[in-house]
Amino acid sequence: MIPFYRIIPGGVVVKVKAQPGGAMNRIEGVVEGAPGEAYLKVKVTCVAEKGKANNAIMELLSKEWDVAVSDITLLSGSTAKLKQFEIRALSESELLGLVR
Repeated sequence: MIPFYRIIPGGVVVKVKAQPGGAMNRIEGVVEGAPGEAYLKVKVTCVAEKGKANNAIMELLSKEWDVAVSDITLLSGSTAKLKQFEIRALSESELLGLVR
């Protein structure tokens, strides 16, 4: 499997492919993108305006992965479908155990 994340001191950075305006909030799983790229596909019901979808993704990751929202930071892609989130206090092994 192509990695959808990278390890950083104190946590991980997860590459996310966002799908706003979905029927429900859910983490779909890992999908391949361009050759050599993989992303965690996340659907949220919020529309992509004024950061609503970004906040919904952060809240969903927080809830599903049992990390504080304050430990999640949007690093890039604030207005794009492809985003990167830093998640502090989550190890690689914990991440892999959470993502199916």
